[in-house]
Amino acid sequence: MIDDIHGALLVVLDLEWIGDSHRPHMTHVVQLACKNIHTGHGFSRTTTALAGSVSAADALPPATVYREWLDWLDAQMIGCPIYLIAHNGIRFDAPVLRNGMMTYGVPIPSRLKMTDSLHHIRYHSRHWPTKPPRYDLDSLCEYFDVQVDPTRRHTAEYDVELLCEVLCTMSFMYSTPIISGVAHPLSELSTMLVRGIGPVVYGALPCTDLVTMCGAIIEQGGDLGEASCRAYLEAATLKQIVPLCDLGTIASNIMAAGKRHLHYLE
Repeated sequence: MIDDIHGALLVVLDLEWIGDSHRPHMTHVVQLACKNIHTGHGFSRTTTALAGSVSAADALPPATVYREWLDWLDAQMIGCPIYLIAHNGIRFDAPVLRNGMMTYGVPIPSRLKMTDSLHHIRYHSRHWPTKPPRYDLDSLCEYFDVQVDPTRRHTAEYDVELLCEVLCTMSFMYSTPIISGVAHPLSELSTMLVRGIGPVVYGALPCTDLVTMCGAIIEQGGDLGEASCRAYLEAATLKQIVPLCDLGTIASNIMAAGKRHLHYLE
């Protein structure tokens, strides 16, 4: 969970990629953009992720982009935790970015944490007099009266600007923090990649790293079948900690998440 946003660097982030986002090892980041929400300083790069996939004259090799990005983050604030804020970021941006950096041999600093503005906004909206009809970025912009240029949507740099404006407007209107909730290490795959595991269940599990959890289930039950997964969840007394959690849904989806994100299980 996020401990103290006042002692951390808050950076809104967006990626554009090609490939299958449900199988991060089959994705290639083509745009990476972010903005220091404290100062307004920004970073934006286009990558030559695949030959012929990007025609921009200023496109750079992915490894160069990731290293320049890490240098930019260090220049913003050295030594403190860095909370990357992305919309639905824990389930999509985080594994895609992690895969890209690992593919090109760029170490992921331990101080990089991914936070999720989707979870943050859903949580706080429970107390609003009216709620957005949906929680996608376009709907939130409409709810908060943030003007959108449709010709620029789905470019990383512009989507970062929109999300920044949504979060700042929300914070001003409803006296909320800029971000709250789970801060998951970028270097790990989150257990929230399993259908049925949200922030509350995530916080109640014995471990929050998908790889570690799958390893523990295999060690205990011999495989990632539904029976083994359920036995692990029951041994963790998950139902006692979160009485409303759906053990059946979680148990039946752990293997599916493993196959999507740990491709060597195929």
